[in-house]
Amino acid sequence: MERPEAFRIIESLRLGIPPDGAVRYLTVGRKEEIEDLRRRVQTGGAGLLYIKANYGSGKTHLLRLIREYGLEHGYAVSVVGLDATASVRFNRMDQIVGAVMRGLRVPGSVYTGVRGLFDLLCSEIQNSRARGDADGLWYRLTNRWKWNESDVCESITMFVALRAWATGLPATQQLVEDWLFQPWSYYTQRRRIYQELIGDLGRYFHDGHQERYYYPDAFKLSVQAYDQSWKFLRDLRMLTAAAGLKGVIILFDEFENMLSGLKRSDYKSDAFWNLLQFGRQKQFPGLSVFAITPEFFQTLGRFIQEMSWSKLDYSEVGQFPTFEMQPLEVPQLQELAGRIRDTHALAFGWNPQQWIRDAALRGIVQKSAAVPVQDRSRQTIKHVVSALDAAFEEVQ
Repeated sequence: MERPEAFRIIESLRLGIPPDGAVRYLTVGRKEEIEDLRRRVQTGGAGLLYIKANYGSGKTHLLRLIREYGLEHGYAVSVVGLDATASVRFNRMDQIVGAVMRGLRVPGSVYTGVRGLFDLLCSEIQNSRARGDADGLWYRLTNRWKWNESDVCESITMFVALRAWATGLPATQQLVEDWLFQPWSYYTQRRRIYQELIGDLGRYFHDGHQERYYYPDAFKLSVQAYDQSWKFLRDLRMLTAAAGLKGVIILFDEFENMLSGLKRSDYKSDAFWNLLQFGRQKQFPGLSVFAITPEFFQTLGRFIQEMSWSKLDYSEVGQFPTFEMQPLEVPQLQELAGRIRDTHALAFGWNPQQWIRDAALRGIVQKSAAVPVQDRSRQTIKHVVSALDAAFEEVQ
């Protein structure tokens, strides 16, 4: 670890947030649980997995760890946080698609979002064409390099976005990013999408379709009960595999908020149905991980009873694999505190052990560990960093 990386880690820990790229270093205890998760990712298991733990007990930390494992083993990975006030509602699959694309990472890329994946795909397409390939997925996707249509992509949105990205034009790529990050905001801008991503790019490809071909709903991921959104996600899975990646992993943080903010019963029913679709894998044949609290199933069952959703099979929701996180105990927290102290030393170029020896560090941990279990880890981390910061200020 270099000094700038150590500094970034400490800055993140001050806020109680797991630091990207260094989660594994700060993971202590739970060895059997962690090994089981690593094995699931490494073997490419698809389907739905719950991660169950109390608030503050490491769900977000574990999701970040899965992301690190996924990227290391060749997956595209996206972390999605549900928040109805921020346009990420689980009944709205077009909003989920936007959140997936905003949080997407691919191995070897520093970008988060569309750019890393689309740059990789376009590079693969260019290399295939340069080799003179006259067969294969890229040849068929571009219809013999003409880019006028595709019998490979299910989603018109995905094909039009990727084709426009392949032009390499910065303004065009910026529009593609914004479109895929918030597709619902472009439902009233269909003419703009057609003009700027198709009509104005005639020197790069000849689309061959008249403008009316794309109207009225070709670019709406919400139509046909969000069927176009599911097609987009299936294309995402297909394209990542074609580019040499193992697939896509979607990590849903704060999934206990699945129903919060949804006032209408049909919205809640749609959210429930979407959860089943992820679990059944037909709509999205990849790994989806949902971080929940222990009360999630009871809350969901109560909603189902209250709303009299007699047609919904509640039992199926509880049959998917559940990975239960156990809270860290004091010895594990002490090990974590030691790693934080070492990181602080590197970040600020000092020797904190002269000021906060092992006994003092154990005292900080024991005092912090007296808080309720569900918030123990987060509070311990923040208290240790605060004590190190205070000691460092005295040294200066």
